[in-house]
Amino acid sequence: IYASFGYTRNAWSDVVNKINHGLLDFTSVVTHQFDISKWQEAITIMEDRDQVRAKVLIRVGKGE
Repeated sequence: IYASFGYTRNAWSDVVNKINHGLLDFTSVVTHQFDISKWQEAITIMEDRDQVRAKVLIRVGKGE
């Protein structure tokens, strides 16, 4: 799992709260979405430097 950390705990809490309340739109940031069963395809896209992508989202639970 690749991640980056550069903000305070309070900043992350604020972002998570906004996400949970639908106040942030990530449609232009998340370029690919995969169910957990397709994790290998997601990793392949993340590793492919020639692939156009921003963020790759792997869903680990049932979403709405």
